Amino acid sequence: MKKVLLVVATEKEADVLNISKVKGLEVTKLVTGPGMMATAFELGKVFSKNSYDLAINMGIAGSFYKALYPGKVVEVTAEAVTDIGAEDGDSFLSVFDLGLADKNTAPYQNGVLVNPTEYTWNATKDLAKVKGGTVNTIHGRDSSIRQVIQQFSPRIETMEGAAFFYACLKYNVPFIEIRSISNLIERRNKSVWKVDLALASLAKIWKEIAKEI
Repeated sequence: MKKVLLVVATEKEADVLNISKVKGLEVTKLVTGPGMMATAFELGKVFSKNSYDLAINMGIAGSFYKALYPGKVVEVTAEAVTDIGAEDGDSFLSVFDLGLADKNTAPYQNGVLVNPTEYTWNATKDLAKVKGGTVNTIHGRDSSIRQVIQQFSPRIETMEGAAFFYACLKYNVPFIEIRSISNLIERRNKSVWKVDLALASLAKIWKEIAKEI
């Protein structure tokens, strides 16, 4: 029986992912709390005491591009932390620009965290494969949105993805990140967010993935 760790940030996301009816799998659901710090801490605790055949990070996300519209599901194949560094006037310098870290020291590849595994499941083969940007503060100002797109080229944004990638890569745990889009990254306007639609899409793709693991 395969051991799977299903990682989510919030109880709302956890509630839509039913693990009780998954046959042939021993699924443990981990609710980390939002943000990189909480995600890294909880995964460090779990990975130091347990082994898993696969870790799956699932949740909702914001999109920088209209082609990735609310309800659409994506597979995140690379992650970058886009707000760790220093401001220099109107410019942003990453920790790699500052010389505080080597952009090619494992687990980084040119400053990016990359999933080395390509999954061939039917459930995920048609999903858009995207680069994620992970932040402590979700972008909501036009100038900063333009800047992060120009500098890092993320397609979606979350508060946990890079921490999940980092922990899995450091502990050599096979992993995959699946995100469902709830909103565009723009000036904050929750009235147009589609959280329920995103959660429904997330629940649907989880059922399909669980059949193939």
